Amino acid sequence: VFNNEYIYIAESGIETLKGSNCLIIQNEADMEIIRQRNPDWYKSLTDACVKSIVLLPLTHNNEFVGFIWATNFDTSRVLRIKETLELVTFFIASEVASYKLVQRLRFLSNEDLLTGVNNRNAMNNRVLQFVSGEVNYRTISVVFADLNGLKPINDNEGHNAGDTLLKSAAEILKQTFSDCEIYRAGGDEFVVVAIDVPKESLEARVETLRKKSKVKGNVSFAIGFYHDENGGDVRKAMREADALMYEDKKAHYSTARVQSY
Repeated sequence: VFNNEYIYIAESGIETLKGSNCLIIQNEADMEIIRQRNPDWYKSLTDACVKSIVLLPLTHNNEFVGFIWATNFDTSRVLRIKETLELVTFFIASEVASYKLVQRLRFLSNEDLLTGVNNRNAMNNRVLQFVSGEVNYRTISVVFADLNGLKPINDNEGHNAGDTLLKSAAEILKQTFSDCEIYRAGGDEFVVVAIDVPKESLEARVETLRKKSKVKGNVSFAIGFYHDENGGDVRKAMREADALMYEDKKAHYSTARVQSY
């Protein structure tokens, strides 16, 4: 396990190299130079009984990703060892960079870039995990939260204002349902999935969100909430919550029309 001290010493090695693409220590004179440049690194080497070392930084596209080294070798073969490590670092750095790229692409493929919550693709994949039995749970709850008033904002104030509203809505949901999975299903619709979260806790949060939504000037949601105590089908829970959300949305716009008269 790499603790913070190990990481600190390893990172200090970047400065010790001072732009060089290789560090070679063959004798006590070389080790003394390291002691003067980086006492902490010198101590870590001597504590590990290192007498000689060839160390190369792993980089890809000028990005540092780590080190590779060989220690306590036959110093008469130092150049051969250096050449071998240079070849190895090329392949390792390429593999590390490819892995990081794949991880980044996977992250982007599952995140809604505007709001920072999970996107519809992530939601669909998650539903497949539920359906296939990959996810074990006792209770499941779904909250459909549809943002009221997005279209008028886009039409009257522009899409930048609409984007700001969507980001505010997402932040409210993240704060309200911090222990749940939050997805932007598309457009102005968000879905919250809660696994094994007590019904009473979710009901209280939903009710608070409803009350705040009715205050003029606040971000307003039409909300549908469904809870299954017996580990039911997530697809049914989503259908039920969706239907309840549409009932709430109709009530919202009906009230808005009455108030406008």
